[in-house]
Amino acid sequence: MPHYYCPCGSRFERISSARLSNETKVCDACRSAYYKWKRQNPDFGDLLSRIEEEELAEADDNGDMNQNNLMDSDIIDVAKVAITSDTNSTFGITQETITLPMNCTTSSHKTCCICSANMERNSRTVSAEDRDLIFLKKNILIPEGARCCSQHLDDDRLTKNAVDKVGPFSIQSKRFSSSDVQLLISRWQILFEQQKRFDFDNPLSLSDDEYQILTSLTKVQFEDLASYLFNSNIRNSSNRSIRTALAILLCKLRLGLSLNILAVLFQLPDKKAVSRSLKTVRAALMARFVPSNLGFNHITRQEIIDQHTSTMARRLMCDAESNTAIVVIDGTYLYIQKSRNNEFQRTFQLKRARSYVEENASTTDLTGSVNYTIHRCQEFPDIIRVPTQSVHVSRAQYHPIIRFTREEILDWWCDCTAGNCVIGCCSHIASAICFLSFERWQTQSSPKPSGTFINFVANAAAQQ
Repeated sequence: MPHYYCPCGSRFERISSARLSNETKVCDACRSAYYKWKRQNPDFGDLLSRIEEEELAEADDNGDMNQNNLMDSDIIDVAKVAITSDTNSTFGITQETITLPMNCTTSSHKTCCICSANMERNSRTVSAEDRDLIFLKKNILIPEGARCCSQHLDDDRLTKNAVDKVGPFSIQSKRFSSSDVQLLISRWQILFEQQKRFDFDNPLSLSDDEYQILTSLTKVQFEDLASYLFNSNIRNSSNRSIRTALAILLCKLRLGLSLNILAVLFQLPDKKAVSRSLKTVRAALMARFVPSNLGFNHITRQEIIDQHTSTMARRLMCDAESNTAIVVIDGTYLYIQKSRNNEFQRTFQLKRARSYVEENASTTDLTGSVNYTIHRCQEFPDIIRVPTQSVHVSRAQYHPIIRFTREEILDWWCDCTAGNCVIGCCSHIASAICFLSFERWQTQSSPKPSGTFINFVANAAAQQ
């Protein structure tokens, strides 16, 4: 009696053999391995089960016809009939295949499939996700088991530069079965359903320039900021991930878009979902990021002196002392988000510039000399104080203080809101200096002294 062998080399026993088709047989070990693989891959298992059911129904019909024919035969090979019956009941699989010329990369343990460099060590296997992504986007097939250099990977995924660098090495004929084609179609469908307008979860979907345009941060800076949120109370939800929630907040701060527009861009159900995401991320950043990067608690005094004090600041503020911490707090300008129509809100008619300047520069209706009460310090004769009545509040009075010499003004200070600014001075200091040094010595009086200020106003459009 002839012996039957499995493709793995095992010899068949009569009671354990199983036929895949009329040409191929497998042993119990291979069949058990197939069942185990099928359980571990349910997506493929469902597809194969459906094919098996169709083939099983066809095999039953053929088995009935064969049984009727064998009844008339004088010699019946019992062993062959048993093998055929078992095979038809379990592994009756026949698949049509198609051969296509494909653009393929190299597949070697010594040659990188990305840059074709020789790899002696630190090589990594390209993941199935990256192979599918490159095949779907660039029509380049990376064979299973292909390896690449470790610098092409970031968190076990190919970087964007590596994906852009992938190119075909040769054109090879590859055979695809019907199940392979169905699997590719299902992967295309999944990729289409998961496609987003702005996908911050996939590091390959957006470039570094696109990150800066949308969030004002580079990709590395965005990753660093997102690392503070992974250990916070914020969690992934059905509408958005942690990285997407952070991107929504940064886009809101960067672009000033409305909640409805952000909901459309990030494919959220409504503006309430955007509002909840902004609130959650803001609270997480205040708890994790702000204490470590802002305020006086995140830095020591010596770090301020060594890393954040310039030579010019030492010469201006502390007479070039090297062990003095300098902190300048200036509230002259408050940078806040303004309306998108800011350019139109600042426009005015140039023909009304003279009346606008006269109206705002003329702060008194006195036609005579202004009486200044000057207080001089007894201990320091070079310091004077000039009490000044507030223009806006009748009961308020300010006390500008000036230190001077015969040649120049050394220091000044005023107790008004803008009196302690670093750059420039307030109107009370300017008024006292202007009157004491210039106006009081003029022999000709002017009915409208502030009217001469119009000469200092220039048309900005004419200067371009």
